[in-house]
Amino acid sequence: MKKKPKKVSNEKTLGNLNPKNYFEQLEAFFASDCTINPIFEYEDIKLTQKTRDNFAQCTFTHFELAKSILDIVMNKFGSENKWLESFGEVLSQEEVETIFNDYIKEHGFEEDLELNLTPNIASTASTVYDPKTGKNVLNVKIPCNYRKDWILGVADHEVATHFLRRHNEKHQFFFKKKEKYEIKSCLKSEEGLASLN
Repeated sequence: MKKKPKKVSNEKTLGNLNPKNYFEQLEAFFASDCTINPIFEYEDIKLTQKTRDNFAQCTFTHFELAKSILDIVMNKFGSENKWLESFGEVLSQEEVETIFNDYIKEHGFEEDLELNLTPNIASTASTVYDPKTGKNVLNVKIPCNYRKDWILGVADHEVATHFLRRHNEKHQFFFKKKEKYEIKSCLKSEEGLASLN
């Protein structure tokens, strides 16, 4: 009997795009007054290239709409930094950890979801299932760059949408039987809902 290939989560896969010497190269770049090009190193260059190629396809379907939104933000705030500052002060790592843990506890998910602070993810936060522990993990990228009036939106996005959908799915008749019932991925719709949440 032929074994099915293991599915790897998008977040784990995208993590391959993180250079292992990112911070050293960042420091060298600014120390050179931005005159040298960074030379990045990766844990597994072949896997990194494969990951890059898998996500290399882009579409310009919504380019004009996206550009008009960015233009509105720039006209209102003047710069990306000013826009970010509108979300309040940057929180410390301890504050970020406390806020996420309190959010998880407040919603009664302590048994099912644990917080993991890590530099090894491509996005600022993600929820993934860890088959080793049988728990879902809320990965939060460090060093943290969360702002006071932004962080609960991230928690709503990751926990109240992505995690909650996965948690709810465990109670459905099609749990671990999606292929049998020809149920396709709902990630595109889920990301849309998570962005609104």
